[in-house]
This record gives sequence, structure tokens and C-alpha cells, in this order.
Amino acid sequence: DTQVDYPKDLCIHQLFEAQVEQTPEAVAVVFEGQQLTYGELNRRANQVAHHLCSLGVGPDDLVGICVERSLEMVVGSLGILKAGAAYVPLDPGYPIERLAFMLEDAKVPILLTQQRLVGRLPKHGAKMICLDADWEFIAQKGTENPTRKVKADNLAYTIYTSGSTGKPKGVQIEHQGLLNLVFWHQQAFALSPADRATLIAGPAFDAAVWELWPYLTAGASIYIANEETRISPVPLRDWLIASAITITFLPTPLAESVLSLDWPSNIALRTLLTGGDKLHNYPSPSLPFKLVNNYGPTENTVVTTSGGVSSTELTDRTPTIGRPIANTQVYLLDKNLQPMPVGIPGEIYVGGAGLARGYLNHPDQTALAFIPNPFSNTASRRLYKTGDLARYLPDGNIEFLGRFDDQVKIRGFRIELGEIEVLLGQHPAVQETVVMVREDIPGNKRLVAYLVTKESAALSMQELHRFLKQQLPEYMVPSAFVLLDALPLTSNGKVDRRALPAPDATRPELAGAYVAPRTSVEERMARIWADVLGLEQVGIHDNFFEVGGDSILSIQIVARANQAGLKISPKQLFQYQTIADLATVAGTTSVFQASQGPVTGEVLLTPIQRWFFEQEFAQPHHWNQAMMIEVPPTLDLVLLQRLVQQLLMHHDGLRLRFVRSANGWQQVNASPDEGLACTRVDLSSLPGAEQTPAIEATATELQASLNLESGPIVRVALFDLGSNQPNRVLFVIHHLAVDGVSWRILLEDLQTGYQQLTRDEAMKLPPKTTSFQNWAQCLSEYAQSAALEQELDYWLDSSRSAVAPLPVDYPAGQDANTVGSAGNVCVSLSV
Repeated sequence: DTQVDYPKDLCIHQLFEAQVEQTPEAVAVVFEGQQLTYGELNRRANQVAHHLCSLGVGPDDLVGICVERSLEMVVGSLGILKAGAAYVPLDPGYPIERLAFMLEDAKVPILLTQQRLVGRLPKHGAKMICLDADWEFIAQKGTENPTRKVKADNLAYTIYTSGSTGKPKGVQIEHQGLLNLVFWHQQAFALSPADRATLIAGPAFDAAVWELWPYLTAGASIYIANEETRISPVPLRDWLIASAITITFLPTPLAESVLSLDWPSNIALRTLLTGGDKLHNYPSPSLPFKLVNNYGPTENTVVTTSGGVSSTELTDRTPTIGRPIANTQVYLLDKNLQPMPVGIPGEIYVGGAGLARGYLNHPDQTALAFIPNPFSNTASRRLYKTGDLARYLPDGNIEFLGRFDDQVKIRGFRIELGEIEVLLGQHPAVQETVVMVREDIPGNKRLVAYLVTKESAALSMQELHRFLKQQLPEYMVPSAFVLLDALPLTSNGKVDRRALPAPDATRPELAGAYVAPRTSVEERMARIWADVLGLEQVGIHDNFFEVGGDSILSIQIVARANQAGLKISPKQLFQYQTIADLATVAGTTSVFQASQGPVTGEVLLTPIQRWFFEQEFAQPHHWNQAMMIEVPPTLDLVLLQRLVQQLLMHHDGLRLRFVRSANGWQQVNASPDEGLACTRVDLSSLPGAEQTPAIEATATELQASLNLESGPIVRVALFDLGSNQPNRVLFVIHHLAVDGVSWRILLEDLQTGYQQLTRDEAMKLPPKTTSFQNWAQCLSEYAQSAALEQELDYWLDSSRSAVAPLPVDYPAGQDANTVGSAGNVCVSLSV
């Protein structure tokens, strides 16, 4: 029961006009030093609307708008609505072929654009109006509000999504659906004219709809982020703070990066909205704003469910997507359209006020996706079949689980794998193809294409990459292509996706020959690129985007480069796409090197550790994380013991002990000499069916054997399953010393150490994180740089407490989380 009354007899532009009457001098839109008040925005949009009306535009007509991030983007969209038409947003960054299809499919009679984009647009039959070059003519039109007979059931916009048939589909949204979103949003987040919101999403992403109209109809100000800022976590955070933003939306992958940063406590931001992909992490309790997770297909006007995410709700489940918003129904059904019980997965079906009219020019696909609502007595009521999988929890919140079909989400973008497969199949050399999402590195999803070529056909990876880039946006181009003699099949004759191999880590086939680094800067960059891209070798003339790079990975490249003392920006990486070119513009800074010796003795508790002990849990010793890995049957206990001992020496957090005194809990690093005995469990004589229960029984005992005070907080066991199959090694570590990032580093160190030992080499692991005892030296070096003055200003201006975290640039290949939360550092300031 989500019924909430709201005005249904108005349109979005009419709500905006009512707000103009109340606050004509209030700032409506801001972009890079330019701004428009509500009165100015209204007058300019009216002039655009009158010009469109003079050209015969009316209700339910479609008008395209293809402009870069600017004030014109808002002026044009609002002007189209005021003319009574519906706008069709087109991203100027899309390939010409994709833009050409959208323009042809929508058959827009008029296209609003900018003069600098004219030469980049495909041939089309629409009349072009440049909002910059033609403004002198547009400005001659009247500034009064147009009077158009537009109703709530007329179209407001049409946005194209990825299509399973190989072609994008235009989703038609009416004013009444947008009205429901606007009124729910304004009430749910208590919007007022004092709010400052953001426009960060791409223009053709339906989240941009959400970032505009709830705020422009509430009198708030909208700040538009420039192209570079909106994809870079640190600059974006700084921009949000400097602009005094109070509420913002960030796509899920970007939000997770931003949430991991340090935030001052006295900022204007009170709410961070996210959505578009599965949220994996809970926010830190130290964040000074509220995190709200949202879910919704484009076919249901952007948002379907919404719910706050709190650090106090931390469970072994991922954060929920909340509950249905106002006037929206969510059913979780089986294949027979029967409701699933609480806790049991079902496909998400959506109904209510926000439902789209359907797909433009595709009645058959509309009929398949929008079905009659079997739970309604009104014949006109429909449900949208999302293809998403979820389950209701006992408290009424919904846990999102994934996709039913081949539609996927990567970095907030909804992608039909079938669309990519259809386009690849159009290449004359391709006989068969399968595209899938792989996550060979935890947290790093990427598209991989598998291909079988026609007999005697020659095909290069560079050619495939170039072929797809001409027709698909960058986020839909696979980062790797794998050539196969034949696609693996199941016994039923279907493609066996589980049998598809991981892409080769060697350097991809490129047009140019490999050229090794020539300078120290190029060497550092080549190592960083190879590590982030998962390649064995990268040449200085290899193009970043042709060897598997993308806009998200570029952020990691920039961060790792800055940690290594190379100052580059995301914009530079897009401008200079090879190491040879990028090295010519990279600045250099000093890098703090950490001592490699083991640290012993007392160290400070980190904030999360302090919080843990304040909870006074009944079983504080049993908050563990575990990892089980396959190892060769030839790996013996002596070798494993040497590996583990080296890890204990290298990662001080694995030797932590926690002691309770009169002053509370304290932590100390035990001496590496204490060592850790690895347990060997011989299960080789047991039948295969009995080995798994035996492993589980032993694992349960090891899980319960950790002791924070006397130690150890790590357990390692080698399970001998016999010589005919891989053995297993189980690692159990207390959560106070390990986290998700730490596991990846530990496993990399395990592999490195194992390879070195099998070659009879001395073990040499990558540098560890800076330890507590190195800070006297580090601060001495740090004080000689201008960075110290910046940090002091940050602390003082932010009214921080006497103890504040110190943001530090760690050396290349290092991470403050190598030893889990023990990697944080606090320093005292006397002012």
C-alpha cells in the first residue's frame, strides 16, 4: 500500500513556472562561473518554446537535444517542454552510428544543438537549431509563458536504452509519471529553495531527469559539474564541498569511490543518493551525510525503490534497495507470475504511476515487457517485467540479487549483451560470438567478447575495437577479445559460459610492435598500467583504451600514478593515451618510502577498532573472515609454513594482540619470532562425499579458536585431499586485522612467494604499508613540502578535533588497507 495523493492535473513546466512567480531572483542553474536565475531561465526557455511553436511543434511531438554540459542543456530541455513537446536527449559523446540510429528511429523533426557539435553529428533530416550561434534570432521571440494545451498524459521525454535485439529502444515517459517522481522526491528529502543540488549524470542517462526536475520545481539551485570533475572522485569531493552542495546523486561505482575518501565534518552535504548498479559496501560511521540507495529501470521513471543505508545496519548481506516509492508497486514473482514468499528470490515486476507508455515504434516489444497486472481489477493497469532478481526481507526492504537475462549493469550503465553480439556478428570476419561480464579481479567487472572467425579470415583485436567504437559508446566496447577455434557447448548444445577461458594476461595483439620504457617515468607508468589492466607487459606506444582501459580504470591509473610520485589528471590520460605521450606532461613529486622491518610493541587503536570494543560484543574473538584456495597437491606443509611466516613478518597487522587495561583496550604487535603453526588435516583416506563435511567441521573449530588477547588472530590449515586432486588451504583471520582489500594483497603475496620458493629464490615481497614507527621520519620529510601547509589549513578550516587522520600518498603498489583498519594513522596537533 503505497498510495499517496499528489497533483495530477499539471505538467512539469507549469510547476516550474509557478516557482518562478515565487522566487524569480533565486539562482536556478550554475556552470563554471555562469549562472541563470529562475526568471532568466524562464525567459530564455520561453523564447526557445515560442520558436519551436512557430515551427509547428506541439503535444507528443519529439524534439531532439544534443548539447554538451552547459546552461544550454537546461534551457533547451525546458524550452521543449514549454512548447508542449517531449525532449529526446542525445549524448554528443556517442558514436555517429548510434546517434544516426536514434535520430532516424525517433524521427525528430527538430534537433537543438550547439555550433561546435554540428560537424560531429551524422546526416539526418531534422532541422537544426544551434542554441549558441542562432541565439540572436531566438532572442527575438517573446519571453512570456506559452499557452499550450498539454495534459499530464502527454509525453515529457523519450530516452534510449540498450536493446536486446541489437538496437536501442526509446522509452516513452509521460508527465504524470514524472510528476509522481518529482513530488515523492521533494517530500522524501525535504527539498527547499535553500538546497543546492547537482547535475552529474550524462545527458542521455535517465538519472539526469532525476537531477533536474525535482529541484527546478522546488526553487533549489542546480550546479552542473564539468566533464573532468564528474568522473574523478577526489576533485568531485572537493567540488561538492567548495560548492556547498546539500544533496547530490552519484552513480553507484563513482559513489563507492567517493564514500571511501576522507570527509570533513562541517560540510553542507546532507544526502548522497546513489543507484544504477548493485551497492556492495556500507558507509563509514564517520561520514557526515546520509547515504540513500535507489533502484529503478528507465521504464518506470528512474526510481522504483529507495532506502537509507546506515553503517549500523552492517550485515553479511549487501545493502538493500529499500522499499517501493510513493504510488509504486513491486511484485517478486516466479515464472508463473505467482508471488514468492519472503526471503525467496523472484523476478521484479513493477507497476504504478511511474510506468512508461512503452517503447517508441516497438509495439511487439512493449507487449512483451509491459503485461496486464494480474493483481489489479482495473483492466488498464500494467506491470513491467524488469528481468532483475530480488527477494523481500522480513522488514519489508528488498535485496537486489542480479539479472535473469543477458542484460547487465556495469558502472551504472544498463547494457544488453545481445546488442554487442549482434554488432560483432555483422563484422565480415566473425562467424560466432558471445559477450559476457567477467570479474576475474574482485570488484573489477569488465566486458569480454569471445569470437570464432570464418575460415581463413584474418582478424586483429585493434580492428575489432575500432569497428565497435564506431557504433557503440565507450562503456559498451569490450575491454578484451578472445579468439577461439569453437565455442564450448553444454550437453544440451548451448554455449557453456562457465567453460569460456579468462582473457590472456599477455600484451594484446596491437598494430605496433612492443617498445620498452626508456626512462624511469615510463618504467613506473608501464608497471602501473600492467598492474591495473592485468597485463604482463605494456609498451610505451600502446593505446590505453586499446589494451583494455576505460574511464573507470583511468581513475585507478591516475591514483596509482599520483601515489608513485607522478602527477597526472584524468583529462591528461584521455588526451595523451600512450605512455610515451603521457610521460611528457607528467609532473613529479616526492614519495614517502616505508621501512620494511617488522613493527613490534604498542600502537594506537584506529577509530573502527575503538568502536568495535565499545560495543562489548559477547563473542569479540569470533568476528572473522575466511578464504579457502586451491593449491597443487605437491605443496607441502614445510613450504606453506615458510610462506605464512614471511607474511607474518611482512604484514604487522597479522600479529596484533588486543589487551584490556584500566584505560580501555590497547593493541600491540607481537614479535615475529612467535610464529604460527600451520595445521595439516589428512582427509586423503575419506571418500569424496565425506571430505566436504570434514573440511567444514575443521573450519568451524578453527573459526572458534582465535583469541584477541593471547593470540593467534590468524589460523592456517592445509587439507590433504589425496594426490589425484588439488588440495585446499584455509585462512581464517580476525576482521580487526583484515578486510576485502587486504585479502587481495595477501593472496597476491601468497602467489608471489610461492613462485619464488618453487624457483629456489629468496622471498621478496612488494613494499608494505607505512607503519606507525615510521611517522617521525615521514613527518620530517613531509614538513619540508608545501603539502603540510595545505593539510594544516584543511584541519583548521574544517574545525577538526585535536586528533585528525592524516591523508598520505602511499608509494606505488601500496595501500593503507594492507593490514586492514590498522593502516590508519592519527597525529596530535597542538595549536
